[in-house]
Amino acid sequence: MRLFIAILFSPQTVSKLQVLQDELRSQSSRGRFSPRQNLHMTLAFLGDVDDASHTKAAMDSVNWQPFDLEVNHVAHGRRHQRNLWLARVVPNPSLINLQRSLGDELKGHGVDFDERGFLPHITLARDVETNIEPWSTPPFGGTVTHIHLMRSDQVSGGTAYTSIHTCAARN
Repeated sequence: MRLFIAILFSPQTVSKLQVLQDELRSQSSRGRFSPRQNLHMTLAFLGDVDDASHTKAAMDSVNWQPFDLEVNHVAHGRRHQRNLWLARVVPNPSLINLQRSLGDELKGHGVDFDERGFLPHITLARDVETNIEPWSTPPFGGTVTHIHLMRSDQVSGGTAYTSIHTCAARN
């Protein structure tokens, strides 16, 4: 099964992300826009995994506190040789520490994952053709209280993500 660890968002934050997508879509001749239910921020991409037990143990071992996450602009990016449009997340010490601690625990539990540099973002669309320039947005976001182990499945018409394990912050 194909897995990644992610932050999911409240319906209010997802609605604001969709407004950004709609603006981009209205200025684009083509693109593949992430469905509402797939909007997330990846903390660690694991790829194909046969047994998720070590991943779940690693997630459960991370000690972290709730923190606020903020989106403040939309920009073009390239990742894995793909042309992307991203909602950029403001890096903050709590987010960076969570991602780093998660990586340390995954390594400690013998879990392989993509260790390329962490760029806090939410993928809004792929393969976009547009002349629009990156833009700032009034900051929005919410408090992160959980991280999720997500399974990615190919389904008719795209990809479906399912949370198969959840860890809460420790107050």
